[in-house]
Amino acid sequence: MAKNVYIAETRRHAGMTSICLGLISAFQETLGNIGFIKPVGLRGQQVGSYSVDPDIVLIEKACRIHCGLKDMSPITVRRGYPQEEMLRMNSKQLEEQVRAAYDRVAMGKDLVVIEGSGHAAIGSLLKLSNARVAALFDAPVILVSGASSTNPLADVFLNKAFYEKHGAKVIGVILNRVPSDTPQLLRLYAIDALAREGIPLLGILPYQKDLERPEMTQVLEALEGRVLNGAANLATKVGRVVVGAMSPQKALRHLLEGVGEDLMMITASDRTDLITTAVSVGAVNGEGRGLAGLVLTGGEEPDSNVMELLSRTRVPVILVTEDTYTTASRVNQMDVKINPADTTKIESVKSLVKKNVDVGAILELIGS
Repeated sequence: MAKNVYIAETRRHAGMTSICLGLISAFQETLGNIGFIKPVGLRGQQVGSYSVDPDIVLIEKACRIHCGLKDMSPITVRRGYPQEEMLRMNSKQLEEQVRAAYDRVAMGKDLVVIEGSGHAAIGSLLKLSNARVAALFDAPVILVSGASSTNPLADVFLNKAFYEKHGAKVIGVILNRVPSDTPQLLRLYAIDALAREGIPLLGILPYQKDLERPEMTQVLEALEGRVLNGAANLATKVGRVVVGAMSPQKALRHLLEGVGEDLMMITASDRTDLITTAVSVGAVNGEGRGLAGLVLTGGEEPDSNVMELLSRTRVPVILVTEDTYTTASRVNQMDVKINPADTTKIESVKSLVKKNVDVGAILELIGS
């Protein structure tokens, strides 16, 4: 019979999927036969005839786990799905659906890694909260808390209480995205605070800027925009974002200072002055160098002369309907996921987890 471990985050965007990826890779070195399931997904990606959580596609490809996409992602609730519809769903049938999928995934496996979706109470409308699912499979829980949170340890204690109320046991914590100048101090503080609650600290992962850089294609998907130019270069990574709500002179300074940082500028589609300034800096510094892309807001294409200028470059240009402020806010709140084709990021994550997480202690805690 397979052992289980439930990996969950204390709040969204704590980096749980990256931790899962790294842990699975490390587990495979010892156990070999690993299964993976995300019982309740919050985003849908169409793969063939199935709508599955994109995390499943990443783990399947990066870790070479083949348990059947639909079994690894039995329930997917797309963004914007009406809450009243969720309340009307048959929770008993959903639970049976998750159980059946898990049984197929776990067949012949040494260990099944179960990935949660957000904090402990997510999924409650379906009566399948993270805490409920962890208890359903008697899976010990490892919490991932992002150091970008105001108080990552307070998040841990709140989530722990909810898990325990539902009969699930939290066996450890991993702190993720910790700034490079604080890990030792945070480690001492965290070990002491967690020990008082009977929770071991299993790892501290330092913040890695390169892992947080989105590709222009991810910006396109997050903003649901339309490509005006440079479709072949949407894999370009964004290093820094500049909001073009300034004079061309100030914009020029930002752009020149940002050479080598792969800037993305967000500006209104009628700001011809800023668009031409950005494109000219990219041209001066070599084709596209220093300019990852442009996001034009307001929904209207620039005039024909500007479109002609853009067409002579390889710079990715995305048009969105929303205003500049709303667009910048959405970009700032993006959850940057790893592209399954980005082998550099995947290998970096694997190495980072192996180096900074006590995998041996985890295997001991779950009895594998």
